[in-house]
Amino acid sequence: MSNHLSSSCYPRATLFHSLVRTKRSLKIIVSAFFVVTVAICKNNVFVTRGMVSINDPKIVLDSKQTRRLSENPTYLRRSLQLDPRTIEFKEPTISVQRQVTDLDLISKQPMEFLAFGTSNTWGQGLSDRSTQSYPNILSPDAKNLGIRASDARYPALCLQSMVEGYSNKTEIKDDIIYDVVLIEYDVTDLDLLLQRVRIRYPDAIIISVFLWVPLWIYVNDLDGERLHLKDWVVKHNLYGTPFDSILAELKKLPEENILYPNRELYQTRQSLMDTVGGHIMHLPFTTDSFSTLELVGKWFGPDMLHLSEEGHQEVARGIEKLVDSELKSRPPLDEKRLGTFGDGDECNNWFLDGDCRIQYNVSTGNLLPLDDTRQKFSVEFEQDGSLFIENKFNTTMILFLGHLAMGPSSTEYPLAMAHIVSKTISESKVILDQQVTHPYPVHVSKNTKIGLIEPGITEVRFYLIEKSKRLPLRIVSTSVVSKDFDSDMDIKMGMLDHV
Repeated sequence: MSNHLSSSCYPRATLFHSLVRTKRSLKIIVSAFFVVTVAICKNNVFVTRGMVSINDPKIVLDSKQTRRLSENPTYLRRSLQLDPRTIEFKEPTISVQRQVTDLDLISKQPMEFLAFGTSNTWGQGLSDRSTQSYPNILSPDAKNLGIRASDARYPALCLQSMVEGYSNKTEIKDDIIYDVVLIEYDVTDLDLLLQRVRIRYPDAIIISVFLWVPLWIYVNDLDGERLHLKDWVVKHNLYGTPFDSILAELKKLPEENILYPNRELYQTRQSLMDTVGGHIMHLPFTTDSFSTLELVGKWFGPDMLHLSEEGHQEVARGIEKLVDSELKSRPPLDEKRLGTFGDGDECNNWFLDGDCRIQYNVSTGNLLPLDDTRQKFSVEFEQDGSLFIENKFNTTMILFLGHLAMGPSSTEYPLAMAHIVSKTISESKVILDQQVTHPYPVHVSKNTKIGLIEPGITEVRFYLIEKSKRLPLRIVSTSVVSKDFDSDMDIKMGMLDHV
């Protein structure tokens, strides 16, 4: 992949010693004087703070590793490569022993995790995404490429750009051979992403993380009104109350009044995963509506869309079980293979960090945060304007633009046309549809194919067809991709995220 433009548009207490034994008589004496809180809940031991020294010159923990060990016991198993089957904590008068259950990853080998997904994978609502999101519970060093307000199209188009990433606007080649690739997206454009991932990582365990959420549930209320669960909760003044209280009120309704999403969604997803030899980790369905709610409800936050901290832990356990089963059933590999990114891609997405590396007409366009939190950014056009996109490949490529859209019944973004200016190839003019189908008011990123662009810099002009809308045209990403993507790709949004 070629280099990007260098220009920037901005922006728990007990004192005790620890002894860890491995199954193969590997004895590592851990001498520690550290302050911790040990909480035992459902066979889990959580250590949230401490200082550790290890009497083994081959094992040295720096401050970052110490923090990870204290916050995430999985780190003990993975980074030190110790047998996790029995972990014993001792102090002079109290000993607590944990026997690892079948929901823990038993493998002793180090694993490389790569994750794609929506704001759930990204870690929306967590106090520390770097340790509490399910990819980072699985491995502190997991590469978490979740994007808020997204679907599978952008990573399908931009796999290389996302995986290789950038630091201080310098390209970083990523030749890591990932053992497990996690994909948390709806089925729209999922096949494209799965194909590119399998070509790049021929031997990886690919897992579709299927998070059907309480927000998808419909409730037929006693007055005959049919509502999404969240709207029913708001209607009955239950928003923000403990889920047990919500469930108690729901149980006053006949069970048939609780309507679940079509389970055929699972079948469609399974057929897609079969094409790449993949697996599905899904939240449970039961034949009893209320039992399902009891299982799932506590795993999500008050918005009934984003996983709670407990939910992330549950998802991680499910993935661990799948990975462990797969590792036990497959023959050992003599050597892991690394494939290609195909013809490559050149993408820039500044939605989450404001790191815009393209040129635009500053008299009409501005890079601005969407709100005071400065966690989302777009290049805004309140009038007609231009972007200048560089195709650094030596052949004609296809341009996709990411722009914000709204739903369900209306949009506050102006209808606009994007026009690729060219003297040598047929010019392309495309309407940017600014509306999506969704039961709640949302702002989401929508990727639209604009047309062919030649090598070099190409001007893309924007014409606002509607100029009376409250919000400006908001562009959040550009994707220069192979002509292999030159086909009609229906714009259908998957799990959409609130802004």
